[in-house]
Amino acid sequence: MENKDYMHDNICMPFENDEKVIGKWQVLGSWDSKESWSLSPDSPIQPPFTKEFYFLPEGTRYWCYGWTKGKILFDNGRYQMAYNYEVNLIGGEILMFIEERQFDSGKTYVTVLKKKDDIRYTLDMITKKDNLDMPFEDDPAVIGSWKSVGFIKTGKELSEDCIDRDRSWFFSKIVFKQDGHADTVIGGKLITGDDKQTWTKGYLLRKYNSNACAYIITELCGMEYLVIEWKSGDYRWGALESDHYIFERLSD
Repeated sequence: MENKDYMHDNICMPFENDEKVIGKWQVLGSWDSKESWSLSPDSPIQPPFTKEFYFLPEGTRYWCYGWTKGKILFDNGRYQMAYNYEVNLIGGEILMFIEERQFDSGKTYVTVLKKKDDIRYTLDMITKKDNLDMPFEDDPAVIGSWKSVGFIKTGKELSEDCIDRDRSWFFSKIVFKQDGHADTVIGGKLITGDDKQTWTKGYLLRKYNSNACAYIITELCGMEYLVIEWKSGDYRWGALESDHYIFERLSD
């Protein structure tokens, strides 16, 4: 891949406190530069990547993010980035300007945040959790093994364009067993056992991260597919709707 220097910053930095940034911030969007934001604050070049962003005490990591004074430290397992930030008081609002770079091209832009409060949040306080207290209801139609073949972004509908059987998907397999038992393979790792996850009709109940992922079985062009919610960090910490994985049945 080209532009490797844009994708792998040193993020192994000692923590230095910056008390003024701790708390919740509203993400306004991204602009070409700080100057272009000040001229046209209502026309970002990119919409907000999430509705809210948190600076936790002691630089505690959540989602893909950690921080130390003057830096936001990003690590999604593939890219490691250290972004500079500065805080200014403008028009009575506390604003943060983050210098970011696109992973592929290295093009720079500025993301703007507005301070909402100074609460010293914990990871548990900001993590969205679903109700998992659901009685077991059988669903014979879902029993068996399913392999992922596609992905649907939030707001999109199932179509043939979503199907890619040649790709190795992160959430790669689900096995629905009798009596609510289930196995999944995510990121190449097997997740098994009722202490980790179970299922009931219409939901995979992921106890390890307190998410109830709704599923449906549907047809497209004469093929049967299982479509299930993918409640990633976007959902758990970004206050966004979930994406969906697409699975097709395997012959057991």
